[in-house]
Amino acid sequence: VDDTWALDDVELVIGSVCYKRVHPDHMSVYDFTYWTLEDTHPGNMVAAMEGEYNPIMKWMDLDNNVFLTYPSFPSGDVPNHSIGRWNTHSTKFPMLGRFGDTVLFVDLPNEIRLDEVAQHFGESSSIGGSGVVVCGSPYEAPNDPEEGYQFDVSTRRNIDLWDLSSQREHLWVMVGL
Repeated sequence: VDDTWALDDVELVIGSVCYKRVHPDHMSVYDFTYWTLEDTHPGNMVAAMEGEYNPIMKWMDLDNNVFLTYPSFPSGDVPNHSIGRWNTHSTKFPMLGRFGDTVLFVDLPNEIRLDEVAQHFGESSSIGGSGVVVCGSPYEAPNDPEEGYQFDVSTRRNIDLWDLSSQREHLWVMVGL
């Protein structure tokens, strides 16, 4: 007997609060552009050879639906996809946020922050400000514009340890960011 989904609908009620077991990516919004390309999703080439719609794009093309529900159970012409498949390939899709959240344009992943996206939502794709960072820290590496708008911090110590002796260092790293 396959117990993979044995706990699928578990709910725990404590007082008036209900907790339901869901996948960690439940309600997450991703950009699946990568899988619309001909040679990326395993079903794209098969669909093209059979004269069918791209299996990722068909939901938007046919139904004008921007939702792509992960097919963990077979339905209609969509075969079952194991959760292992999601775990293997999910790193190829930038996470945009969670369904219902408000996301600032500047907070989108670099590959999504395009002029076309900015224009669609009435935003500007340019980032304001002079881009000057002052008061560098010891061992600070310069920002690499090729990597987008991000900073990396490194120290001679292991900053994964949140002990009392390193609180001052952690505080100043956070202030610096």
